[in-house]
Amino acid sequence: NYVKRNRLDRCRYYKLGIRLYKAIAKSQRRDISSRMRLAQCYIQEENFEQAERTYYEILEIYPEHMESNAALGNLYSRWLKERWEELKDNEPEEQRLLTSCEFRLKHAISLAKNNEDKGACYGAMGWFLYRTMKKYRESYDAFQTALRYYDQASTHSQLGMLCAYANKNNECFSISEAKFHFEKAISSLKSNDLDLLSAYMPYAKLNYCLGEYDEAVTLYEKSERLGEDRANEALKELARLMAYSRRIITTLEMAYDLTCEDSSVFEDEQKKDEIFSLLLNTMADTKKTYQDIKLAVNIMLNFQCSKSNRKYGIIGYRMIQQVELAAIECGFCKTKAEQNFRSQCFFIGRNL
Repeated sequence: NYVKRNRLDRCRYYKLGIRLYKAIAKSQRRDISSRMRLAQCYIQEENFEQAERTYYEILEIYPEHMESNAALGNLYSRWLKERWEELKDNEPEEQRLLTSCEFRLKHAISLAKNNEDKGACYGAMGWFLYRTMKKYRESYDAFQTALRYYDQASTHSQLGMLCAYANKNNECFSISEAKFHFEKAISSLKSNDLDLLSAYMPYAKLNYCLGEYDEAVTLYEKSERLGEDRANEALKELARLMAYSRRIITTLEMAYDLTCEDSSVFEDEQKKDEIFSLLLNTMADTKKTYQDIKLAVNIMLNFQCSKSNRKYGIIGYRMIQQVELAAIECGFCKTKAEQNFRSQCFFIGRNL
């Protein structure tokens, strides 16, 4: 916890840990705990290859060591998630990690002897199926099995994220169930437990998407008070959300985020007029940049893609004309791209 709360010491701490645990592992070959801690230090340094070697050193000594199998499966899952772009061009390595991850987690489940270990292993399998494989139904079943063996906060947090995310594409999941699991995770942890971040942050985002801004602000404030690295993320989200909930739309970036994330903006007359006025004022500014015009075009196209039936009146027509003119003058659209852009503007205008 000291290292988590003092991020400036992290790099030095993990480098020192690697030196110390390597020395212990070298002098005491059968010391599993030192090698497990050494692998964790490598993971924190994002040296996944060395962490993998360290876990295999343990398995050479104790092939049926449940914790090493589970940790190795978790390592592969994180490896796949964080380096997915790199692995796209290396299919053999991607397939090796996928196969190894599933094998190690299943093997860990078969080796688990008590309910707590079985719950942890099934939870790890659920997380792998959710974040890496996108197999939501199988992930849900794995999380539920984990809770039957051992009821723990981290599993409830992960199940809450799954239900909130997969609800968009799968009727089997519900927002009410997501809220239940987030509340369950929060209620089972102490107020200063850093694991609360795993529940606070996604729960706050869910409330934000549902338009429940007061609840979201409260959760972001609680996240920030925990004083961990992710609290910086919470502060940014909190500032943006508080500005939005007070209807202070001051930048094109904020307007663009709102039109991307919150469909209610297309139905709210006050927010809509604020965004249109911001667009008109920006287009009238002689100091507007290429990036400003690009954002304005994207905001306008978000309105085009919305399913709103609201009629926007003369301010909508005027906004389209000004954004179109600014885009063409700065060369944002050329030849066929310009024709497409004009046809899109016509489509918007016709529907306004």
